[in-house]
Amino acid sequence: MNIVDCVASCQEAVRSLLPELGRPLSKVIGAVVAGAVRMKAGQLRSLGVAIPGSAHDRSKERRAQRLVANTHLDVSRAQRRLITHILGQRHGRIDLLLDATTNGRRRTGGRTVTLMLAIGWRGRALPLIWHSWPAAGPQTTWAAVTRSMVQTVAMLTPPDVQIVLLADRGLSGRPLAFLAQSFGWHYLLRMQANATLRDADGTVCALHELVPRPGMRVFRHDVNVFPPKYNHTTSNHRWSTALSGNVVAVRPVDSTDPWLLITDLPASMARCTEYRHRTWHEEMFRDLKSTGMNWQRSRIQKPEHADRLLLVLTLALLWVFATGQRVIRTGQRVHFEPRARRALSIFQLGLQAILRGFTNDTALHCTFHLLPLTRPTLKLS
Repeated sequence: MNIVDCVASCQEAVRSLLPELGRPLSKVIGAVVAGAVRMKAGQLRSLGVAIPGSAHDRSKERRAQRLVANTHLDVSRAQRRLITHILGQRHGRIDLLLDATTNGRRRTGGRTVTLMLAIGWRGRALPLIWHSWPAAGPQTTWAAVTRSMVQTVAMLTPPDVQIVLLADRGLSGRPLAFLAQSFGWHYLLRMQANATLRDADGTVCALHELVPRPGMRVFRHDVNVFPPKYNHTTSNHRWSTALSGNVVAVRPVDSTDPWLLITDLPASMARCTEYRHRTWHEEMFRDLKSTGMNWQRSRIQKPEHADRLLLVLTLALLWVFATGQRVIRTGQRVHFEPRARRALSIFQLGLQAILRGFTNDTALHCTFHLLPLTRPTLKLS
């Protein structure tokens, strides 16, 4: 299977996933998706050069530029298709990870912030929905964008799926927890160390005071938590607006930074194990950036252009993950790493399998379909 056939396979996969796109637009997206994987690049020039054909490289680059500037490419509609495609294959509990990243070189301008809601999957994360805006934009954007994304995912979630929302200290708090609960989701959030807690017996303290020494573990149920820098009083009308839930406070022996989690699930050490899944979002950013598609080098400054490019990179990521999954299931892992030491992630396995196909002129067919997971789904307990 040569490169031209592989590009045609990508174009067919794009048409299958996004049937509302016209044929010309599907062809360009499929070619750019293949180029993103083949070149491991998020720069429009590299993506354009990777498009097969006899046209000049400058002409191919302009084709990629026109793609990210094309207003007919409805990213929000494509995201809904993506959510339905990925969540429609899942059952039981899933973890949704909320995080943000910044792109752009200049400190004073041209930088964009992208807030992303992704599904945790096999030590990695897959983007479901995202939105970008200028880094110098208003702070109120965060709350509005988060609500819009959560509402969209909740509307498209199958009824037999139970969602747990995970977020780090910079994004978590009472509004996010209430937003999750309003859609029937569970939440597992990390809180600031200087947040204030009131126990069931009326005792008030800072969260970090629960675990003053390394190795300590404290579990509290039905407590109220205020964010830091709040004018705390013990009056009932003040505490009635606090975030109520269960607290898991753990100070690892080898760390000075305690884990302070609040959740509506039972307080136990299982919450710490589950919260580690939030780091899968960081691994996904590495796949999209430095160790994968080099999204950080795109030099795109307009938020709407960044969203369209991220759609292309998300499809490339989905193809790589699906290929890596099939490499493992078919026993081909030995071609890429030693039997005795599993060193490669599913992303790196899929990427190397595709690149090996390009090198040997036996490129794999493009697919966006993930195989069912063999491991049992975690229970909400």
